[in-house]
Amino acid sequence: MRGRRKASESRGEFVRDRIAREINSRGEFTLLEIAGAAGASRDNVQACFSALIARGHVRMIRAHVPARGHHGVARYKALREIALPSAKPNARDLIWRAMRILRSFTISDLAATSDASIANVWKYLGALVAAGYARKRREADSNRGFAGQAVFTLARDTGPLAPKRAADGSIYDPNLKEELAKNEH
Repeated sequence: MRGRRKASESRGEFVRDRIAREINSRGEFTLLEIAGAAGASRDNVQACFSALIARGHVRMIRAHVPARGHHGVARYKALREIALPSAKPNARDLIWRAMRILRSFTISDLAATSDASIANVWKYLGALVAAGYARKRREADSNRGFAGQAVFTLARDTGPLAPKRAADGSIYDPNLKEELAKNEH
């Protein structure tokens, strides 16, 4: 199963969401407590803490309190709840929903049914084709105009939640709680 990571090991935007949830659920906390609970590296949590402190969301309340004879461990407190991503579906959620309903579609079909731009559909569909979630069934035929558009089919329907494309090119599937590394597709 080389190349696949469980949700607790995923990177990028998904880790920030887990870190925010853990911070929101606690009164006081240490960096290592959040890292362990969120399944994130110390460096990822430190980077998030730095940004949250700069924005006034988190404050250090005790600097380096000695713990069991070791060097000290800083304690932090959330000053206000950290906003998590909206539950409102975005364009890519709507594209995925349309793909699941239509099963066979063109770029124009997806753009029209999801109210997304052609460019957004192209980019997202390209990532899903590369990851094996969709397949090109018929090549485009420029002699036929609009009727000659490429036709795609949904090849891997893992559930209602849209696979997410991370900045590093990997695809995270929230239905499987698994991340498909960039080099796998």
